[in-house]
Amino acid sequence: MLCCSLQCLLVRYEVGELAQYGDYFNLMTFDLHGQWENAIGHNSPLHPIESASPAMKKLTVSHAANVWVTEGAPAEKILIGIPTYARTFTLENVDKFDIGATANGGGAEGGWTKEVGFLAYYEVSQDREKNERRSPPAEGRHF
Repeated sequence: MLCCSLQCLLVRYEVGELAQYGDYFNLMTFDLHGQWENAIGHNSPLHPIESASPAMKKLTVSHAANVWVTEGAPAEKILIGIPTYARTFTLENVDKFDIGATANGGGAEGGWTKEVGFLAYYEVSQDREKNERRSPPAEGRHF
C-alpha cells in the first residue's frame, strides 16, 4: 500500500522504475481528514469543494491518482483504496455541520472500537438500523 501525498511520493519512490516491475499501485487514499483537524472534512474526498484552500485541494483521491500518473504510474495499474469506516467529529456549533465547519475533536467513540472520532463499518450499520428517520430499503435491495 502506497501513501498518496506528493511529499511522500517525491521523496520515497521512483515511480517510473516501480511501474516496470510492479503489477499495480495500491494507493492509500483514505484518512485524508479526521479528528486531528479543527474542521470537518470527508475521510476520502474524490474532489475538493470550491472553497477549499490550495493545500486542501491536494487532499483528494483525484489529485493523488493524477500525481501518481504524472510521475509515471500507468493509470491502468492504479488501484484506489477506499475507506469502509467513518471518521466523526464533535461540532463546535451543532447548527453548522457542513464541510469546513469548526470541530472540537473527534466524535463519540464507537461501541466496539472504543476510538474517539472513528466508527467501524459495523458500527455505522448498526447506527443506521437504529435510526427511525431512515426509510426502508427498496424491495430486494441489500446493504
